[in-house]
Amino acid sequence: MNNTSPTAASDTMWFVNYSDTSPGRTTNVKLFPSLEDARAFAHAVPGRAGYILMIEGDSSVFSVAESCEFVEFFGNFEPSAQEGARIEALVGSSPQSFQTVAA
Repeated sequence: MNNTSPTAASDTMWFVNYSDTSPGRTTNVKLFPSLEDARAFAHAVPGRAGYILMIEGDSSVFSVAESCEFVEFFGNFEPSAQEGARIEALVGSSPQSFQTVAA
């Protein structure tokens, strides 16, 4: 699987949802096999903002079959109402209640 395609994965994957231009709404998604790789990508471009999710099981960027956990916001990202609702639908809790997961 290539880490840029929104296809199903059978193990833990790290999803970087990001934008290089908008501080409140993500416009791109990349998949990574490790949190280290996801964080390196997230912080590689000044001004990039978004969040990282850990997804386990037979999941994709469009649906979560087993488990989805919020990891962290990066780049001063503050989700818009629409983006917040999308995150809440995936992880089952409001973005306001998130705490960054320790690495």
